[in-house]
Amino acid sequence: MLKIKRVEITTDELKLKNNYLPEGEFELMPQIARNVGVENKAEGKYYTLIKLKIEKNDENNFPVDIRVSMKAIFTLELEENCEDKHIERFLRQQGVHILYPYIRASVSSLSASAMIPTVTLPIVNALKLFKDDEKWIYENFKELNK
Repeated sequence: MLKIKRVEITTDELKLKNNYLPEGEFELMPQIARNVGVENKAEGKYYTLIKLKIEKNDENNFPVDIRVSMKAIFTLELEENCEDKHIERFLRQQGVHILYPYIRASVSSLSASAMIPTVTLPIVNALKLFKDDEKWIYENFKELNK
């Protein structure tokens, strides 16, 4: 259906703020948002954007605030029968699987460079990370994600 010709990874935001909390046990509760779309259709460029945020709030007293925003721009070669829904499925799932390790590595590196205990994000399954995907896949492909 489609082939990846090129992948470009860009960083839009990389931020760490120390909240100067005393040592203790903290729960890692990252908020992750994803956006997918067309970068330049004539050139076959599409993107997956992931924004990750970990912040101290009333529910979670975390020692640092971290924000990371990265975009993967895919140059795709499409076959004749490739529909927009196939491209979107690739961007929603495989795009996340390709981009997320870069987000994860950036968070670990950023925290280690700040000379604080390293923040390590869990490994995720894109199929389970975004709750609306299963419904979207069923509506567009009449199958359940397994």
